[in-house]
Amino acid sequence: MKKITLLFVFLSATFILNAQYQFKVSESNFQFSKATHHGFSIHIYESNIHDIEKGWKKMMKGWGAKVDEKKHEFFADNASFKKMGDNVFDTYAFCNEKSNYIEFITAVDLGGAFLNANDHREITSIYKEQLLSFAKQTTLSALQEKVKIEENNAHRLEKEMNQLVKDENKLENDIESWKKSIIQAEKEVESKQNDQELKKVEIQQQEKTVNALKDKMKSIK
Repeated sequence: MKKITLLFVFLSATFILNAQYQFKVSESNFQFSKATHHGFSIHIYESNIHDIEKGWKKMMKGWGAKVDEKKHEFFADNASFKKMGDNVFDTYAFCNEKSNYIEFITAVDLGGAFLNANDHREITSIYKEQLLSFAKQTTLSALQEKVKIEENNAHRLEKEMNQLVKDENKLENDIESWKKSIIQAEKEVESKQNDQELKKVEIQQQEKTVNALKDKMKSIK
């Protein structure tokens, strides 16, 4: 069941990639650092040159090649891929950065001739399949990384939102507490005012007592 689920996820992701992006291998002559070679190009989306170069280097090493890089052009010496036959070959590759994608360009030196569909139909088809797979997987990996970043951003925003809710709840609780304190204080103010009125009466009575005593003192001569 787990394998079926993973297969479904993979097929769904592949369908979405195909719907959103145009993955097509084109053949033409391309200018490499030392010469013009017949080669292939494909668009890779969402990724960056660094990650594409890293992925291609890993792929070529997986094909048993020794990989050298000069000024962002990669030369893979003596690569071999079983589906393309028993002979070794060399590959050249570099990236061109465009506005919303990166053009990945590669050529294959079979040893005296460069791979092309007219002369090497079968192995060209296989190589194109590998380029398509590389472009789609690189795009998918870049999207997965972006999803991870945005999920972390969403998690951060949720934490900030939760903190705002907590702050609001605390303030509401404080307000309720303050309201109770105000009500209690108002009662105490009213009580103090009543006490003041009573105290005024006591003071007046006391003043009368003092004056009466003073009058008695005046009567003694």
